[in-house]
Amino acid sequence: SKGGYSPITMNGKKVYAFATREVPTVLSEALDASGTDVEGVDHLLLHQANIRIMETVAKRLGVPMSKVITNLKKYGNTSAG
Repeated sequence: SKGGYSPITMNGKKVYAFATREVPTVLSEALDASGTDVEGVDHLLLHQANIRIMETVAKRLGVPMSKVITNLKKYGNTSAG
């Protein structure tokens, strides 16, 4: 039998809900473990998949978007299609 690949699909609503729930939680845990808080964060670099996810994560963490590094306007999601 010959191997092959199937198209990859994602449920965008579930990905958004998961990312905006779990990323702030994990980052908060990491900050706590390091003895740092969000005021000690100079920059936030997240996976560059979706600006709305990045904005929501930053908001939930209390990090202003001016500290979030993004290249989406220039490159888009380079892992897409």
